[in-house]
Amino acid sequence: MMNLYKILTYAAILLLYTTPSTTLANEAFHNDNVNLYNEKNFALGVGVGIVRFNTNAKVTDKTTGRTIFVDLEGSLNLPETSQVNTLYGAYKFNQNHSLLFGYFGIDRSSSLLNINKSFGDVTVEADLKITDRSRYYYLGYGYNLFRDNRSTITLIAGINGIDLNYSVDTSGQITWNGTINSNEKLLNANIFAPLPMLGMNFGFAFTSKWSMATKISVVGGSYDGISAKVLQTSINARYKLTNHVGILTGITYFVSSICIDDKSDVTDITYNYAGAFIGMHFGF
Repeated sequence: MMNLYKILTYAAILLLYTTPSTTLANEAFHNDNVNLYNEKNFALGVGVGIVRFNTNAKVTDKTTGRTIFVDLEGSLNLPETSQVNTLYGAYKFNQNHSLLFGYFGIDRSSSLLNINKSFGDVTVEADLKITDRSRYYYLGYGYNLFRDNRSTITLIAGINGIDLNYSVDTSGQITWNGTINSNEKLLNANIFAPLPMLGMNFGFAFTSKWSMATKISVVGGSYDGISAKVLQTSINARYKLTNHVGILTGITYFVSSICIDDKSDVTDITYNYAGAFIGMHFGF
């Protein structure tokens, strides 16, 4: 399931957030990180997720007004469900202050042969190669707003790096208003934008080993002709295997809209996913 895949990914990181006496925090974008153990200053984890994507793009030529609509999973057969890998960690300065970081990578591709199809204002008679090699990076500061024997509330502020890498390459003809072009890209979104993030993490420990957390985070802003809005929510559970090792699992939901305004085109992309994640982290 779509929710199960992405959820897994963020669950692992969120698990990190919820430590039975967790003094930390959470991360806010493709990965959820936190100080895993009160007694540990540094934690590092790896995980795997199963995610279901829903991606659409509109490319508008600034000069001619020509518009191309692309449904990457629906009409171009880009894998809707995919495995993703993640790396996450946290460093705790003290009970109230922590540094969180994470990485989330996507690798999807598909090919279509001899298609004859319309995409908005253009008709394509060609072979298509579709790829999604997007990456997301996270670096944040966590401040503990509230803490008692079982619960924590943490404010997270930081930067999310959106490294978008989408392309739809054609090998054949593209026709628009009687004009035929060859080997043109239907979509070429290859950008990097570091944008501000703000989030809240709510953690609760049931026992010394079991805990849960809920995270809500938003990302928004503009950078070098790129603007984006992101909302992510997630719920996770963490189990402390030993004083140095823990398991994180959970679910997450991610919704984003990205606009790329370059010299020739305006590209609007909606990029959504949901899924589940499981990971293992180590405290030092």
